[in-house]
Amino acid sequence: MSKDIDFLYSIINAVHKLGVVGEDMSILSMLLKISLRLVNNSDAISSNLVLSDFSGSGKDFLVRNICNFVVPASCFKSYSRVSDKALNYYGIDWNGNVLHLEDVDKDFLNCSVVKTMASNGSSLLVTDSANKTAVEIVIVGKPVLIATSFNATVDEEGIRRWDYLRLDTTIEQSKAIVRALVKPMVNKKLQGVLHGLRSFDVVIPFEKRVVSVLPYNINMRSEKVKFLDYIRASAVLCQNYRKCDKSGSLIAEWMDYDFARFVFYCFNSSGFSSLNRQQEELFELIKSSGSDSVPIRYLVANSNVSEKTVYKYVNMLKLFNLVGVEYKFDESANKEIMYVFVKDTYSLQYLPVLMKSDFSVLLNRIDAFRVRYGLSPVFNDFGS
Repeated sequence: MSKDIDFLYSIINAVHKLGVVGEDMSILSMLLKISLRLVNNSDAISSNLVLSDFSGSGKDFLVRNICNFVVPASCFKSYSRVSDKALNYYGIDWNGNVLHLEDVDKDFLNCSVVKTMASNGSSLLVTDSANKTAVEIVIVGKPVLIATSFNATVDEEGIRRWDYLRLDTTIEQSKAIVRALVKPMVNKKLQGVLHGLRSFDVVIPFEKRVVSVLPYNINMRSEKVKFLDYIRASAVLCQNYRKCDKSGSLIAEWMDYDFARFVFYCFNSSGFSSLNRQQEELFELIKSSGSDSVPIRYLVANSNVSEKTVYKYVNMLKLFNLVGVEYKFDESANKEIMYVFVKDTYSLQYLPVLMKSDFSVLLNRIDAFRVRYGLSPVFNDFGS
Protein backbone atom coordinates (compact mmCIF):
# COMPACT_ATOMS: atom_id res chain seq x y z
CA MET A 1 0.00 0.00 0.00
CA SER A 2 1.15 3.53 -0.78
CA LYS A 3 2.70 5.47 2.08
CA ASP A 4 0.39 8.44 1.41
CA ILE A 5 -2.63 6.17 1.92
CA ASP A 6 -1.20 4.96 5.25
CA PHE A 7 -0.63 8.60 6.16
CA LEU A 8 -4.23 9.62 5.41
CA TYR A 9 -5.63 6.62 7.27
CA SER A 10 -3.48 7.44 10.30
CA ILE A 11 -4.96 10.99 10.35
CA ILE A 12 -8.53 9.66 10.30
CA ASN A 13 -7.69 7.14 13.01
CA ALA A 14 -6.10 9.88 15.12
CA VAL A 15 -9.19 12.10 14.77
CA HIS A 16 -11.35 9.20 15.97
CA LYS A 17 -9.12 8.84 19.02
CA LEU A 18 -9.81 12.47 19.84
CA GLY A 19 -13.44 11.50 20.44
CA VAL A 20 -14.96 11.95 16.98
CA VAL A 21 -17.19 8.97 16.19
CA GLY A 22 -17.67 8.12 12.52
CA GLU A 23 -18.08 11.21 10.30
CA ASP A 24 -15.44 9.83 7.94
CA MET A 25 -16.79 11.64 4.87
CA SER A 26 -16.73 14.92 6.76
CA ILE A 27 -13.22 14.31 8.09
CA LEU A 28 -11.85 13.67 4.60
CA SER A 29 -13.67 16.67 3.14
CA MET A 30 -12.48 19.02 5.88
CA LEU A 31 -8.89 17.77 5.62
CA LEU A 32 -8.82 18.84 1.99
CA LYS A 33 -10.42 22.22 2.65
CA ILE A 34 -8.05 22.95 5.55
CA SER A 35 -5.03 21.96 3.46
CA LEU A 36 -5.82 24.76 1.01
CA ARG A 37 -4.22 27.12 3.51
CA LEU A 38 -0.86 25.75 2.31
CA VAL A 39 -1.52 25.94 -1.45
CA ASN A 40 0.15 29.12 -2.67
CA ASN A 41 -1.44 29.03 -6.12
CA SER A 42 -5.03 28.27 -5.07
CA ASP A 43 -8.00 30.52 -5.75
CA ALA A 44 -9.55 32.35 -2.81
CA ILE A 45 -13.07 31.02 -3.43
CA SER A 46 -11.95 27.40 -3.00
CA SER A 47 -11.32 27.61 0.75
CA ASN A 48 -14.75 28.46 2.18
CA LEU A 49 -16.97 25.89 3.89
CA VAL A 50 -20.26 25.82 5.79
CA LEU A 51 -21.20 22.86 7.96
CA SER A 52 -24.98 23.08 7.78
CA ASP A 53 -26.93 20.66 9.93
CA PHE A 54 -29.23 20.32 12.91
CA SER A 55 -28.44 21.82 16.30
CA GLY A 56 -26.69 19.25 18.47
CA SER A 57 -25.26 17.30 15.52
CA GLY A 58 -21.70 18.10 16.61
CA LYS A 59 -20.66 20.57 13.91
CA ASP A 60 -18.38 22.72 16.04
CA PHE A 61 -17.02 19.76 18.00
CA LEU A 62 -15.89 18.24 14.71
CA VAL A 63 -14.35 21.47 13.42
CA ARG A 64 -12.42 22.22 16.60
CA ASN A 65 -11.08 18.68 16.99
CA ILE A 66 -9.87 18.41 13.40
CA CYS A 67 -8.41 21.91 13.28
CA ASN A 68 -6.69 21.69 16.67
CA PHE A 69 -5.04 18.48 15.55
CA VAL A 70 -4.11 19.45 11.99
CA VAL A 71 -3.40 23.19 12.27
CA PRO A 72 -0.80 24.86 14.54
CA ALA A 73 -2.46 26.83 17.36
CA SER A 74 -1.01 30.09 16.03
CA CYS A 75 -2.82 29.55 12.71
CA PHE A 76 -6.27 28.60 14.03
CA LYS A 77 -8.79 31.19 15.21
CA SER A 78 -12.16 30.02 16.54
CA TYR A 79 -15.03 32.22 17.78
CA SER A 80 -18.40 31.26 19.17
CA ARG A 81 -19.71 34.75 18.48
CA VAL A 82 -18.31 37.49 16.25
CA SER A 83 -19.74 40.57 14.59
CA ASP A 84 -19.06 41.10 10.92
CA LYS A 85 -17.57 44.55 11.55
CA ALA A 86 -15.09 43.17 14.11
CA LEU A 87 -13.39 41.23 11.31
CA ASN A 88 -12.38 44.56 9.75
CA TYR A 89 -10.05 45.35 12.62
CA TYR A 90 -8.25 42.07 13.21
CA GLY A 91 -5.04 43.37 11.68
CA ILE A 92 -3.17 40.17 10.79
CA ASP A 93 -1.99 38.47 7.63
CA TRP A 94 -4.64 35.79 7.13
CA ASN A 95 -2.59 33.67 4.73
CA GLY A 96 -2.02 30.17 6.12
CA ASN A 97 -4.72 30.61 8.77
CA VAL A 98 -8.04 28.89 9.44
CA LEU A 99 -10.94 30.95 10.81
CA HIS A 100 -13.83 29.06 12.43
CA LEU A 101 -17.07 31.00 13.02
CA GLU A 102 -19.56 29.12 15.16
CA ASP A 103 -23.34 29.11 14.63
CA VAL A 104 -23.53 32.19 12.40
CA ASP A 105 -26.83 33.94 11.71
CA LYS A 106 -28.69 33.08 8.52
CA ASP A 107 -27.66 36.27 6.67
CA PHE A 108 -24.12 36.54 8.08
CA LEU A 109 -22.43 35.10 4.98
CA ASN A 110 -23.94 37.87 2.84
CA CYS A 111 -22.47 40.82 4.75
CA SER A 112 -19.85 42.86 2.91
CA VAL A 113 -16.95 42.02 5.26
CA VAL A 114 -17.46 38.27 5.03
CA LYS A 115 -17.88 38.48 1.26
CA THR A 116 -14.55 40.28 1.11
CA MET A 117 -12.82 37.70 3.32
CA ALA A 118 -14.33 34.84 1.31
CA SER A 119 -12.87 36.27 -1.88
CA ASN A 120 -9.54 38.03 -1.52
CA GLY A 121 -7.71 40.42 0.73
CA SER A 122 -8.66 43.96 -0.18
CA SER A 123 -9.01 47.54 1.00
CA LEU A 124 -12.18 48.69 2.74
CA LEU A 125 -13.34 52.23 3.31
CA VAL A 126 -15.13 52.52 6.66
CA THR A 127 -16.40 55.36 8.78
CA ASP A 128 -14.62 56.41 11.96
CA SER A 129 -17.63 57.56 14.02
CA ALA A 130 -15.46 59.28 16.62
CA ASN A 131 -13.62 61.53 14.18
CA LYS A 132 -16.32 61.45 11.49
CA THR A 133 -13.78 60.60 8.84
CA ALA A 134 -13.32 57.80 6.30
CA VAL A 135 -10.63 55.27 7.18
CA GLU A 136 -9.03 52.80 4.81
CA ILE A 137 -8.56 49.31 6.26
CA VAL A 138 -6.53 46.71 4.41
CA ILE A 139 -7.48 43.05 4.90
CA VAL A 140 -4.31 41.10 4.18
CA GLY A 141 -4.45 37.56 2.88
CA LYS A 142 -7.21 34.96 2.86
CA PRO A 143 -7.95 32.40 5.61
CA VAL A 144 -9.67 29.09 5.15
CA LEU A 145 -13.15 30.09 6.33
CA ILE A 146 -15.25 27.47 8.13
CA ALA A 147 -18.68 28.51 9.37
CA THR A 148 -21.30 26.38 11.11
CA SER A 149 -25.02 27.03 10.90
CA PHE A 150 -28.35 25.30 10.41
CA ASN A 151 -29.91 27.90 8.13
CA ALA A 152 -27.18 30.23 6.85
CA THR A 153 -27.87 31.09 3.23
CA VAL A 154 -25.94 32.82 0.50
CA ASP A 155 -27.30 35.26 -2.05
CA GLU A 156 -26.84 34.99 -5.80
CA GLU A 157 -23.46 36.71 -5.64
CA GLY A 158 -22.17 34.34 -2.97
CA ILE A 159 -23.18 31.02 -4.54
CA ARG A 160 -19.79 30.26 -6.05
CA ARG A 161 -17.90 31.22 -2.87
CA TRP A 162 -19.24 28.63 -0.43
CA ASP A 163 -19.53 24.86 -0.22
CA TYR A 164 -21.91 23.15 2.19
CA LEU A 165 -21.21 19.94 4.07
CA ARG A 166 -23.61 17.64 5.95
CA LEU A 167 -22.92 15.55 9.02
CA ASP A 168 -24.24 12.05 9.67
CA THR A 169 -27.49 12.55 11.59
CA THR A 170 -28.82 8.99 11.27
CA ILE A 171 -30.11 6.96 14.21
CA GLU A 172 -27.22 4.55 13.66
CA GLN A 173 -24.69 7.37 14.09
CA SER A 174 -26.47 8.67 17.22
CA LYS A 175 -26.39 5.18 18.72
CA ALA A 176 -22.67 4.87 18.02
CA ILE A 177 -21.97 8.22 19.66
CA VAL A 178 -24.03 7.42 22.76
CA ARG A 179 -22.36 4.03 23.17
CA ALA A 180 -18.83 5.26 22.50
CA LEU A 181 -16.42 5.16 25.43
CA VAL A 182 -13.52 7.16 24.10
CA LYS A 183 -10.84 8.67 26.30
CA PRO A 184 -9.43 11.43 24.08
CA MET A 185 -5.82 10.82 23.13
CA VAL A 186 -3.61 13.01 20.94
CA ASN A 187 -1.10 11.41 18.57
CA LYS A 188 1.66 13.94 19.25
CA LYS A 189 4.06 12.50 16.69
CA LEU A 190 1.56 12.70 13.84
CA GLN A 191 0.38 16.11 15.01
CA GLY A 192 3.99 17.34 14.82
CA VAL A 193 4.24 16.12 11.22
CA LEU A 194 1.00 17.92 10.28
CA HIS A 195 2.02 21.14 12.02
CA GLY A 196 5.33 21.03 10.17
CA LEU A 197 3.83 20.92 6.67
CA ARG A 198 5.00 23.75 4.40
CA SER A 199 3.22 25.81 1.78
CA PHE A 200 3.87 25.14 -1.90
CA ASP A 201 2.85 25.96 -5.41
CA VAL A 202 1.44 22.79 -6.95
CA VAL A 203 1.55 21.73 -10.58
CA ILE A 204 -0.91 19.23 -12.08
CA PRO A 205 0.80 17.49 -15.01
CA PHE A 206 -2.50 15.88 -16.11
CA GLU A 207 -4.59 19.08 -15.85
CA LYS A 208 -5.70 19.09 -19.51
CA ARG A 209 -7.03 15.56 -19.21
CA VAL A 210 -8.92 16.43 -16.02
CA VAL A 211 -10.53 19.49 -17.57
CA SER A 212 -11.66 17.44 -20.57
CA VAL A 213 -13.98 15.26 -18.43
CA LEU A 214 -15.71 18.01 -16.43
CA PRO A 215 -19.45 18.52 -17.12
CA TYR A 216 -20.41 21.37 -19.43
CA ASN A 217 -22.85 23.12 -17.12
CA ILE A 218 -22.88 26.75 -16.00
CA ASN A 219 -21.96 25.84 -12.44
CA MET A 220 -18.77 24.16 -13.60
CA ARG A 221 -17.38 27.47 -14.86
CA SER A 222 -16.42 28.32 -11.28
CA GLU A 223 -16.43 24.81 -9.78
CA LYS A 224 -13.63 23.81 -12.18
CA VAL A 225 -11.31 26.16 -10.28
CA LYS A 226 -12.22 24.53 -6.97
CA PHE A 227 -11.73 21.02 -8.30
CA LEU A 228 -8.22 21.74 -9.51
CA ASP A 229 -7.46 23.37 -6.15
CA TYR A 230 -8.65 20.23 -4.33
CA ILE A 231 -6.10 18.24 -6.32
CA ARG A 232 -3.45 20.72 -5.22
CA ALA A 233 -4.62 20.52 -1.59
CA SER A 234 -4.27 16.74 -1.57
CA ALA A 235 -0.73 17.03 -2.92
CA VAL A 236 0.21 19.56 -0.21
CA LEU A 237 -1.30 17.40 2.53
CA CYS A 238 0.72 14.44 1.22
CA GLN A 239 3.79 16.57 0.46
CA ASN A 240 6.19 14.18 2.19
CA TYR A 241 5.27 11.61 -0.48
CA ARG A 242 5.35 13.93 -3.50
CA LYS A 243 8.20 15.06 -5.73
CA CYS A 244 9.06 18.63 -6.69
CA ASP A 245 9.92 19.98 -10.12
CA LYS A 246 12.99 22.11 -10.89
CA SER A 247 11.23 25.28 -9.74
CA GLY A 248 10.38 23.78 -6.34
CA SER A 249 6.68 23.21 -7.02
CA LEU A 250 5.03 20.02 -5.80
CA ILE A 251 3.86 17.64 -8.51
CA ALA A 252 0.34 16.24 -8.03
CA GLU A 253 -0.34 12.54 -8.63
CA TRP A 254 -3.40 10.56 -9.70
CA MET A 255 -4.26 9.73 -6.10
CA ASP A 256 -4.76 13.47 -5.59
CA TYR A 257 -7.28 13.48 -8.45
CA ASP A 258 -9.26 10.65 -6.82
CA PHE A 259 -9.19 12.37 -3.43
CA ALA A 260 -10.40 15.57 -5.08
CA ARG A 261 -13.23 13.92 -7.01
CA PHE A 262 -14.41 12.19 -3.83
CA VAL A 263 -14.59 15.49 -1.94
CA PHE A 264 -16.12 17.20 -4.98
CA TYR A 265 -18.96 14.70 -4.75
CA CYS A 266 -19.37 15.28 -1.01
CA PHE A 267 -19.86 18.98 -1.72
CA ASN A 268 -22.42 18.18 -4.46
CA SER A 269 -20.30 20.19 -6.87
CA SER A 270 -20.59 18.08 -10.02
CA GLY A 271 -24.30 18.72 -10.41
CA PHE A 272 -25.18 21.92 -8.58
CA SER A 273 -24.10 24.47 -6.01
CA SER A 274 -24.49 23.25 -2.46
CA LEU A 275 -27.60 23.80 -0.39
CA ASN A 276 -28.04 24.39 3.31
CA ARG A 277 -29.93 21.78 5.31
CA GLN A 278 -33.32 23.54 5.04
CA GLN A 279 -32.98 24.12 1.28
CA GLU A 280 -32.07 20.49 0.73
CA GLU A 281 -35.07 19.32 2.76
CA LEU A 282 -37.36 21.54 0.69
CA PHE A 283 -35.87 20.16 -2.53
CA GLU A 284 -36.37 16.59 -1.29
CA LEU A 285 -39.97 17.46 -0.40
CA ILE A 286 -40.62 18.57 -3.99
CA LYS A 287 -38.93 15.44 -5.39
CA SER A 288 -40.85 13.05 -3.13
CA SER A 289 -44.30 14.57 -3.57
CA GLY A 290 -45.32 12.04 -6.23
CA SER A 291 -46.69 14.82 -8.43
CA ASP A 292 -45.33 16.45 -11.56
CA SER A 293 -45.46 19.78 -9.73
CA VAL A 294 -46.60 21.00 -6.30
CA PRO A 295 -48.18 24.28 -5.19
CA ILE A 296 -46.38 26.60 -2.81
CA ARG A 297 -49.03 25.95 -0.14
CA TYR A 298 -48.06 22.25 -0.16
CA LEU A 299 -44.46 23.18 0.62
CA VAL A 300 -45.52 25.57 3.39
CA ALA A 301 -47.82 22.95 4.97
CA ASN A 302 -45.26 20.15 4.86
CA SER A 303 -42.06 21.99 5.79
CA ASN A 304 -40.80 23.71 8.92
CA VAL A 305 -40.22 27.12 7.34
CA SER A 306 -42.44 30.12 6.78
CA GLU A 307 -44.19 30.98 3.52
CA LYS A 308 -41.78 33.87 2.99
CA THR A 309 -38.80 31.54 3.44
CA VAL A 310 -40.32 28.93 1.10
CA TYR A 311 -40.56 31.54 -1.67
CA LYS A 312 -36.97 32.62 -0.95
CA TYR A 313 -35.65 29.05 -1.09
CA VAL A 314 -37.62 28.23 -4.25
CA ASN A 315 -35.96 31.24 -5.89
CA MET A 316 -32.56 29.91 -4.83
CA LEU A 317 -33.37 26.45 -6.19
CA LYS A 318 -34.36 28.10 -9.47
CA LEU A 319 -31.04 29.90 -9.48
CA PHE A 320 -29.26 26.55 -9.02
CA ASN A 321 -31.30 25.26 -12.00
CA LEU A 322 -32.74 22.49 -9.82
CA VAL A 323 -36.41 23.48 -10.10
CA GLY A 324 -38.70 25.35 -12.40
CA VAL A 325 -42.01 27.07 -11.74
CA GLU A 326 -45.30 27.25 -13.61
CA TYR A 327 -48.65 28.88 -12.92
CA LYS A 328 -51.96 26.99 -12.84
CA PHE A 329 -55.47 28.15 -12.13
CA ASP A 330 -56.63 27.20 -8.66
CA GLU A 331 -60.40 27.05 -8.10
CA SER A 332 -60.21 27.48 -4.33
CA ALA A 333 -58.10 30.60 -4.71
CA ASN A 334 -59.93 31.67 -7.91
CA LYS A 335 -56.63 32.68 -9.49
CA GLU A 336 -53.42 31.30 -10.93
CA ILE A 337 -50.91 30.19 -8.31
CA MET A 338 -47.29 29.06 -8.45
CA TYR A 339 -46.39 25.39 -8.80
CA VAL A 340 -42.84 24.05 -8.47
CA PHE A 341 -41.32 21.09 -10.33
CA VAL A 342 -37.94 19.35 -10.37
CA LYS A 343 -35.96 19.93 -13.55
CA ASP A 344 -34.72 17.00 -15.60
CA THR A 345 -31.27 18.60 -15.66
CA TYR A 346 -30.73 17.69 -12.00
CA SER A 347 -27.81 15.30 -11.63
CA LEU A 348 -25.27 14.33 -9.02
CA GLN A 349 -22.51 11.93 -9.89
CA TYR A 350 -18.89 11.10 -9.38
CA LEU A 351 -16.46 12.39 -11.96
CA PRO A 352 -14.94 9.50 -13.97
CA VAL A 353 -11.98 7.35 -13.02
CA LEU A 354 -9.05 8.39 -15.19
CA MET A 355 -6.20 6.36 -13.75
CA LYS A 356 -6.24 3.66 -11.08
CA SER A 357 -4.88 4.79 -7.71
CA ASP A 358 -4.84 3.47 -4.15
CA PHE A 359 -7.42 5.96 -2.88
CA SER A 360 -10.14 3.31 -3.09
CA VAL A 361 -7.97 1.15 -0.80
CA LEU A 362 -8.13 3.92 1.81
CA LEU A 363 -11.94 4.01 1.60
CA ASN A 364 -12.14 0.22 1.91
CA ARG A 365 -10.00 0.36 5.05
CA ILE A 366 -12.23 3.05 6.54
CA ASP A 367 -15.36 1.01 5.75
CA ALA A 368 -13.85 -2.06 7.41
CA PHE A 369 -13.09 0.03 10.50
CA ARG A 370 -16.66 1.37 10.53
CA VAL A 371 -18.15 -2.13 10.38
CA ARG A 372 -16.02 -3.24 13.33
CA TYR A 373 -17.49 -0.40 15.39
CA GLY A 374 -21.12 -0.98 14.44
CA LEU A 375 -21.44 1.55 11.61
CA SER A 376 -22.53 0.83 8.05
CA PRO A 377 -20.01 1.09 5.20
CA VAL A 378 -20.43 4.34 3.28
CA PHE A 379 -17.80 4.19 0.54
CA ASN A 380 -18.65 0.96 -1.29
CA ASP A 381 -20.13 2.77 -4.29
CA PHE A 382 -17.10 5.00 -4.89
CA GLY A 383 -14.65 4.43 -7.70
CA SER A 384 -16.61 2.98 -10.57
